[in-house]
Formats: sequence, C-alpha cells, structure tokens
Amino acid sequence: MKYSWASITESCENFGNILIEYNLKKILARQGVISDNAEFVFDAFKAQDDSAMEKINETEFLIVPGCTTLVVDDYPGIKSVLPKLKVKVFNIGAALASDRTMESFGLVKKYFEPIGTRDPFSHKFLNGKGIKSTFVGCPTLFSGSAKNYSFRQSNKVTFVFGARNFEEQVAVLKRLLSAGYDVSVVLQDKLQIEKIQALPVRKIVYSPQRLISELEHSRATVTGRLHAALPSLACGTPVFFIKSFDDTRFSLLEYLDIRLFDIGSVNLEEKAISQVRDFKFCRASTYKKIEELRGALIKYQDLVKTELR
Repeated sequence: MKYSWASITESCENFGNILIEYNLKKILARQGVISDNAEFVFDAFKAQDDSAMEKINETEFLIVPGCTTLVVDDYPGIKSVLPKLKVKVFNIGAALASDRTMESFGLVKKYFEPIGTRDPFSHKFLNGKGIKSTFVGCPTLFSGSAKNYSFRQSNKVTFVFGARNFEEQVAVLKRLLSAGYDVSVVLQDKLQIEKIQALPVRKIVYSPQRLISELEHSRATVTGRLHAALPSLACGTPVFFIKSFDDTRFSLLEYLDIRLFDIGSVNLEEKAISQVRDFKFCRASTYKKIEELRGALIKYQDLVKTELR
C-alpha cells in the first residue's frame, strides 16, 4: 500500500520527535497499517510546493506523526499541503500546547476524525470545539513492554534535562552525584555538554536505542522531559519528574498519576534523593492506565486499517 509520511525529524533535533517517529513506525508496521518505506516523505517543518502535494495525492493516505502538529503554524510543511489534499490524513498522537492556538479549525478538520490525541487536555479541547478525538496516548509508551515498576537494586540513574531552568536541574544532578549514584546524562545540545563537562557523569549521545537501553538498566530516571519520562515508564523505571515550566502536554503525566515536582519547590534535591532511594512516589494506578492507552492506540490503528480497505 502506497502512503506518504510527514517527517517530524528531518530538520528537527528534538529527540522527543525522533522517539515518537521511531516508535510509531514500528507500531504501524506491526499492526499492518504500513509496510516497507513510504512512497513519499516530506519535511513537516518546511513549506512544500504543489509538486509535493501532487505526489501525496498519488499515494493512498498520509501519516502525520503526532506531536504538536495541531499547531499548524509550527509545521509549514503540513500547513502547505493540507488544504488541497484528496487523500485521508491520519494524525496519531497529536497534542496542542495551551499557550498556542490553532490557526484554523477548518484546516485541522482536514485530518481524519477522530484525531488520535496524546493527552487529556488536547482530547477535551478538540471535542469541545466539535472536532472528534480519541485519547490514544503517546507512541513512546511502546518504548518497552513493562506492566509494572521494576524496583532495581542498580546504582545507575538516568538524567535528562528539561527545557528550562537549567541551573536548578544541575543542582539536583550534583546532589545525586554526592549521594554516590552512577549518573548517565543523555545529552541534547552543546550548552548541556559545556555545563556538565567537569562533572563525573557518563555522557550519553542520544539515539532512541541508546536511551531505551539506559532506561532499561537504571534504578530511576530524573528528568523534566516528557519523552524521557514516558519511555522510562514503558521500561518499568520509576520517574522523578522536575516540572520547570507549565505545559498542558504534561496533563498526560498527571493522568498517569506521575507526581510533578516544581522546580522552585522546597528541598527539591532531597526529594529527588528520596524518590531514587525509596521509590516512595510510585503509584499502582500508573500501569493500569498505561495498558489502557496502549490498547487504545492499537484499537485506533485497527480503525485506520478499516478506513483504508
């Protein structure tokens, strides 16, 4: 079956996007929605000309990997082709940040409905605007197959910085080191490399496979990144999540009963140590909800297959 793919990684270094696309391709292939390579791939972050639109229309459908693709101004490639497409467009795992607005509900309605949304906020927002949504969670929850926490005796901790309030997170990292933990830092940019150069940590260059491998063997993950927290849970690894800014996409973590620790909270460093040592913030309800979301995403892909018959 010939299909097109809106790549969210070709000109984007955001490792969350890399992991989303990596997992979604695996899941879609496993469910028989896609096979082999896409007939046509275009960059979601670069405006496309009419010839790209014609190539997409020569295929049978278009897959848009879910991230914040509902904010169409951030994705010129998608924005430029959606208006004139004649094929079905499936957006799987889509999210909408609260401080952004969709340029046009009419344009978003070009997606096949129900749209497969990633988090409770986006799901409720779309339904409230008359756009049908199914809450399917994030493809990164398929980074592993854990059905419960694994309370490992390992001394290893994986640390992934959130996007803001860097120095405060460094303070947490240093406290972990002073407590004797063997910390791996998954690096995302040059600033992080420079800032932690002198610290006695293992520096990990990101790839989906390398991140998952680290998470699978860690005692805990300390992070402010949604797409470090979700694969960590998928691998059965407890998460201490540092909330360094407000983002409605974190509503998925709240739904999963993951406690978010504000960057300015009192004794943040000691709370991180307590979590890593005792796993005291892990909640039994988390994996029941993860299993429900995994099932919802599989069911949604079955719906896609039905639509393509």
